[in-house]
Amino acid sequence: MQGSGTLINVASEVGKVPLAFLATYSAAKHGVVGLTAAIRQELRETGPRNVHACTVLPSAMDTPFFEHAANYTGHVTVPPEPVYDPQEVIDAIFDLAESPRDEVIVGAAGKRAVFMHGLAPGRIEKQAGHSNYKAAFEEPPAGPRTRGSVAEPMQSGRELEGGWRKDK
Repeated sequence: MQGSGTLINVASEVGKVPLAFLATYSAAKHGVVGLTAAIRQELRETGPRNVHACTVLPSAMDTPFFEHAANYTGHVTVPPEPVYDPQEVIDAIFDLAESPRDEVIVGAAGKRAVFMHGLAPGRIEKQAGHSNYKAAFEEPPAGPRTRGSVAEPMQSGRELEGGWRKDK
């Protein structure tokens, strides 16, 4: 047994602030956050002191994720604004490997959402649900229903970036 190291799990800001119409995604990311927190507790009680468990919680990143997601809304899938450079997540992971911390939220929008959810969860959940409904069903143009990469890998979208950022 090595007796030292850092486990870094990647969840999402949605692991702290649930988002309507992404219920299964929210549940999965809440699970990652909870799993890592439980492992951290176990390590504090029984594990080697030099083993750390960390969680990275990215906001919307400019990756092919949104292209690969199944979409049955009948509208074009677009990520919620703002969309951040995925290099920020890579940098956060490397930083955690060198200087472990319990959780790191990547992206100012995620930091604000998690902070505000801590202050007023009901209000933020209501606002987030309404905003995500508009973003999924009212604002985007009509689009095809797709299975994404749920059943099989997609040939497109294998790059690091998805081309969603407006600042590029």
